[in-house]
Formats: sequence, structure tokens, C-alpha cells
Amino acid sequence: MKNWEYELKNDNIWRAKEILQGHIRQAYRPDEYLAYGKLLFELKDYYEAGKYLLAGGAQINGKYHEAIEIFLKRNHSVTLSGFMSRFTHKFSKAPYKTLPCPLIEYIENRFDPQEIERYKIESNKPTGSFELSSQTLSDTIKERLEVAAWIALALFGIASMIVGAYTILHWVSTHFG
Repeated sequence: MKNWEYELKNDNIWRAKEILQGHIRQAYRPDEYLAYGKLLFELKDYYEAGKYLLAGGAQINGKYHEAIEIFLKRNHSVTLSGFMSRFTHKFSKAPYKTLPCPLIEYIENRFDPQEIERYKIESNKPTGSFELSSQTLSDTIKERLEVAAWIALALFGIASMIVGAYTILHWVSTHFG
């Protein structure tokens, strides 16, 4: 039995909610999204419930229809990428083919096919690795060189002051000393 299931069984609803919140931020697991959505539905947080129920694979016209409809209606005018950004980062970056069937059906009926194709390509890019575009890499190198130049200039200034002070002290000691 998972921690959140144990807490639910013992009527610790808020603790179960906290545990599930932590889990859904870490990875996309449809069963946990669905459980979280059901829990939010019981707590009458219908907008959030609809979001997680849909992400967890609940049928749009099923038992939780009203909660899912609230979520869909509030996000009807956004683009596909805007719509997907309403979900957790882990969910919105999941490959398109891993999304729940009811959500895929909704997306394919609601959004432009070209937009869907772009999203499919984006969602199939590897995630979790450190990627730098050549532009970003160029900017990073340029910033580091700029910092190095400022440090070199500061060191040159300090060295010049030390040499100048030594020269002045030496001149003063030989002429007046």
C-alpha cells in the first residue's frame, strides 16, 4: 500500500493530498494523477480536480464530467501549448503517445492538426538532459569572456597602483631621504 493510500484509508485526507502533490511534481504516473483528481473532487475543488482527472485518464463524459468540463471551459480559448502548460511540468513534457486516450481524443477534436503535429514533435524530444542551443552556448561563452576581461582589467589596475606606489615611494626616498 502506498503512503497516500494508507493516509486515505485512515481518513487523513489532507495528508494524502500533500503526499500526492509531492508525487505528481516528480513524475507523470496516471494512477496518482487520477487519485489526486478524485481527492480534489471530494474536496470540491472542481477546477483542479478536472485537470488531474483528465490527466489521469478519466472519461470526459463519465462520473467526473462536471469537474472536467469546468477545467475545459476555462481553458477553451488557449493554444495547445498553452493548454498543456496548465498541467504539471512533468505531464506537459510527457510524449504525446503516452497521454491518456480521453485527453488525446479531446486534443484531436479541439486543436488544429498542424499544432498537434508540432506538439508531438516537441513532446518527443528527450528531456531531463542538459541541452544548450548554439545561440545559448555562444552567449554563455561571450558572458564568461566579458567577465574575464573585467577581472583582467581590475587586476591590471591594482598592479598599476602597486607599481605606481612603489615607484613614488622609491623616488621620494631617494630624493628626500
